[in-house]
Amino acid sequence: PGPQIEIEDLPPAIQQAGESRGEQPSPDQLHVPLKEAKRIFETEYFKSLLRRTHGNMTLASRCSHVGRPYLYKKIREYGLMPDQYR
Repeated sequence: PGPQIEIEDLPPAIQQAGESRGEQPSPDQLHVPLKEAKRIFETEYFKSLLRRTHGNMTLASRCSHVGRPYLYKKIREYGLMPDQYR
């Protein structure tokens, strides 16, 4: 409801993911512009996705519920190389 998104405002699955890894966002991470926060989140999300799927883009597409063309676009946008995760 306020001008700032707090951890409590995030969906439970995201809250639990951070807790299970023992990570809490630092105050600096909470005070970045939305565009930068989205870039950071998506970069980490796609890195994790590629690790879990061992760079298999078809499987990554299925797991993330996004089409392969979009997935390839995002992977290129963030400079990730699927072959590095195989």
